Amino acid sequence: MPAVSENTVALAMPVHRAAGGPLETVLVFLDKRAGRKLDLCAVSGPLAGARRLELRGLGDALFLQGWSPTGRGTGLEILEALR
Repeated sequence: MPAVSENTVALAMPVHRAAGGPLETVLVFLDKRAGRKLDLCAVSGPLAGARRLELRGLGDALFLQGWSPTGRGTGLEILEALR
């Protein structure tokens, strides 16, 4: 599920970085009106291999909650704009 703010949409997408390599998750930030890509950010740490991610926006922060591939654990990461 994407996170939507006043001007931006954030999506989590699985991508192949190298032929035959493992899937990795990236966050894609899109301009809400124009639909053009604003930024791309690789998910790292414990959420990198998450089977499922939920994105939630709160002000300038983006919360990522993920579930592990085994279903045994969850993780939470908070991304926010530097001021």
